Amino acid sequence: MSQPNWSNQQSNPNIISGQSSQPYPGQNVPSQSAPGYQQQARPGYGPQPGFNGPRPMAPVQPAPQKKYGAGIVATSALLAALVGAGVGAGTGALVGHGTPNSSASSVAVSNNSNLPTSQNPTQITETSKKALQSTVTVYGANNSASTVGRGTGSIMDKEGHIMTNAHVVSGSSKESNLDIFEVRFTDGTVRSAKLVGKDLTADIAVVKVDTTGLDLTPMPFGDSSKTVTGDEVLTLGSPLGLENTVTTGIISNTWRLGKPMDGKSYIPMLQTDSALSHGNSGGPLVNIKGEQIGVNAQIEINNNTQGQAAGISYAIPGNYAKRIADEIIKNGKASHGKLGASVEDANAQTESGTAKIIKGGAKLGSISSGSPAANAGLKDGDVVVEVDGHRIDSAEYLNAAVRASAPNQQMKFKIRNGNEVKEVTVTMGTADS
Repeated sequence: MSQPNWSNQQSNPNIISGQSSQPYPGQNVPSQSAPGYQQQARPGYGPQPGFNGPRPMAPVQPAPQKKYGAGIVATSALLAALVGAGVGAGTGALVGHGTPNSSASSVAVSNNSNLPTSQNPTQITETSKKALQSTVTVYGANNSASTVGRGTGSIMDKEGHIMTNAHVVSGSSKESNLDIFEVRFTDGTVRSAKLVGKDLTADIAVVKVDTTGLDLTPMPFGDSSKTVTGDEVLTLGSPLGLENTVTTGIISNTWRLGKPMDGKSYIPMLQTDSALSHGNSGGPLVNIKGEQIGVNAQIEINNNTQGQAAGISYAIPGNYAKRIADEIIKNGKASHGKLGASVEDANAQTESGTAKIIKGGAKLGSISSGSPAANAGLKDGDVVVEVDGHRIDSAEYLNAAVRASAPNQQMKFKIRNGNEVKEVTVTMGTADS
């Protein structure tokens, strides 16, 4: 099956205005183009020697042998995935566990009764037991069932809404969807599911099951904005088809970038060393208290070791993911912030002037009249160096901060213009898409 090759897409950090230098649909105002996603390495971000950047995981298709990740090509992101007809590149085998039984008998699922009790309980074992009851495996297929895959999801509420990645539910193109969805709960109960909606910018989707006879335990959410480097975390899901798998690690950094399915923008990511693999996509990243603080989405691949994972994984921050999912449930779609300006990379400042190598901010230009940027008093040539306490090292980082914001959200920008540095409050607008 032909798969879209994301490595051919131009990265475009300038869509905080909803426009690009190479316009995407619905974008018509020119802006400065910045280097592509597979660009030169810079400290703390992007492809380092031997790496090609965060990647969407290869889709998983039925095959007679276990051949995971075969045929992976260089892409700008390898989504942590799952679906046979999904996005990304490469093929792999789906590890089957028999034919799902979607009997509608009245049962209680997602409780602790079916999970064994440890003889030597620790905080990790208790957190795992708590979080697994709210974690599910999401299966998807087209109508002919010739393409089958799986990802992971978390139970949002007792009404049967389940959050996962948009690339878990997508078909052979990012705009299309798979036709059939089924969900297996921790105790083995299987239910059919319907797609509520998805958001390509955030890479978040929601499916819903009929809760008749089910006693669901929603996953509690923590405040991902309070997550700090070094916090212990757990990853739950179905890597390589191994359902109900738990791995552990720490938060390696709270301010990284990921490029989602829309191919237009960047979004913030949490970096962790907790092991992630095919099938973990859409699953919860939880803190030591068992609260979801992220949605697992991408991994880093080392091309010098034949595509082996580099021990670097990325999750969509929980606050952002939950806002998007809640809006999908309420409105069928989600919203994103808009600044109303084009941006380009700016060089950092040294003790003697402008740096020659290191980037250090996002330079604004083509500020639209009446836009949020104009209303806040921002000017062409202003360099944004910080947003809400997050350092802005390049145009991509500003793009991520703006796209993850909500319309009408107030954000504090630290602006550099010449030798002057000032703080400005900007009220975000609403992006067209």
